[in-house]
Amino acid sequence: QQYRRSDASETSWQYFADFNTSWSLGPFEGEHLISANFEDRSMTVKSWSLSDADGSSAAEPLPYILDIRNPNWPTKSFMEYDPTLTSKYDSSVTSYGLSFQEVLYFNDILTGRFGFAHSKIKQAYQHKGTPRTPDISEEEDFSDSGNTYNLGLNYRITDDFASFINFSKGRTASSILDFSDIPDSESKSFDL
Repeated sequence: QQYRRSDASETSWQYFADFNTSWSLGPFEGEHLISANFEDRSMTVKSWSLSDADGSSAAEPLPYILDIRNPNWPTKSFMEYDPTLTSKYDSSVTSYGLSFQEVLYFNDILTGRFGFAHSKIKQAYQHKGTPRTPDISEEEDFSDSGNTYNLGLNYRITDDFASFINFSKGRTASSILDFSDIPDSESKSFDL
């Protein structure tokens, strides 16, 4: 049996802003919708592992549990058994997004929605040293940005029923850890 412990400290700041305004032009009405977000997050992580007597060469290893119905629990705290530091790193993420949507009311029964968004993310990771890999590594940085969109029409058949058609593209940034050269995860959907 292996026991693990992780300590993490994270600081995160998130800011959001939404703006909207209505307009009319002849028989048409609509809304401009603008949204912006910003996030700045930093994290420090340390993890340890500790094996019981079956997989440990320590002078005083953790005892076997043997039978969970009558367990042989350790008498000391986790850290008193001299666990192995398995990971120690700092990471940070800075990201922002900006989106614009136009809602167009053609008449009382037909509505259109047209949206566009841009996002950017920057991540950093630095290994701080463990017994197995004691050297502090160079900071690994990764930056990614891209665009998404949404086009849709809604037709109200009656007060209780409506039909819609929608076409959109979404995306997720790739990770920084050994995957910075892979393409983003993107999806396109067509809904009716």
